[in-house]
Amino acid sequence: MKKKKFNELIQKPLRFHHQDIHQELEEIKGMLKNVSDQMQELREGIRGAPNSTEELPVPEFYEHPWYKYKREQLIASGNYQQPEGEETPAA
Repeated sequence: MKKKKFNELIQKPLRFHHQDIHQELEEIKGMLKNVSDQMQELREGIRGAPNSTEELPVPEFYEHPWYKYKREQLIASGNYQQPEGEETPAA
């Protein structure tokens, strides 16, 4: 009798955890499907860009205000040596 009662006590939590694991697995499958769909959209977007006739926008040069300030200070002091092949961006 004791063994039967013990087995029943073990089986209930195991069934609960088993169902819980299946629910989590289904959630993970859903998230994976979502990521897969997003990857497919990105793939299609990337593949479509080179074949289109429109030009892709070129990002403008960005210089953090601190670096711009420091560069201007160096230029004003005469200690600025411009790297080869680079133009000083317009202020």
